[in-house]
Amino acid sequence: MADALRRTLRRGLPPDRYLLGAALRHCTDHLLLRGGQQLLALSFKSCFAACAFVVPGLVDVFSKCGLPSTALRLFHSLPPPQLTSNSVVLWNLMAAGLARNGDPASASASSSTCALPVFFPTALSSAAASSSPSIVLQLHASLLRSGHGGSLFVRSSLVHAYTKRGDFPSAELALREGGGVVAWNSLIAALSRADRPPHALHLFADMRQRGLHQDEFSFTAAFNSIEAEMAAGSG
Repeated sequence: MADALRRTLRRGLPPDRYLLGAALRHCTDHLLLRGGQQLLALSFKSCFAACAFVVPGLVDVFSKCGLPSTALRLFHSLPPPQLTSNSVVLWNLMAAGLARNGDPASASASSSTCALPVFFPTALSSAAASSSPSIVLQLHASLLRSGHGGSLFVRSSLVHAYTKRGDFPSAELALREGGGVVAWNSLIAALSRADRPPHALHLFADMRQRGLHQDEFSFTAAFNSIEAEMAAGSG
């Protein structure tokens, strides 16, 4: 694809957005920072630097090459996103890039602007890795304000974020408000690993009372809890 771009330029022809997008994917896959910088200059020269088709590729290459500040400037070069496939990709790329470069707080803060349901799982994942306990709470508040709190996928991501931070009371509260089977299994397993097997078994029983389908992972987590409780009793 780089050869195709060079041939186009040698002929004095302007590149189109599809050719630029393909070249950016090549730079991203091979972590070619220099190539990404050259394509950024070419995008400005060709008037594609604010193109919704090209900007996600630019954001991705600079994020993965360790320049999140450049990626963030490009991200903000577009107008506020509408509900389109490109904006969904863009928001998630930016959130993942900020998290990858150790800035989950900025990724989480972006949720108040985005409010797209597919953005929250990515932002919650980055927030769970943050050293600040307030970021997950801030995201939870943004989630409630956005009206997307009823999404099973988003709710399960919220449970996972609280669980990963060791905030089991908040995780359980979010779980009882509408978490899926995977979220229940994750919390039961986490409680077992945290030396809280009675609580884990209580959740397992509550899961059955609610009529939720219990799969092999549910039973494995419960058996591990029983084993941990027996080991604690024999100690």
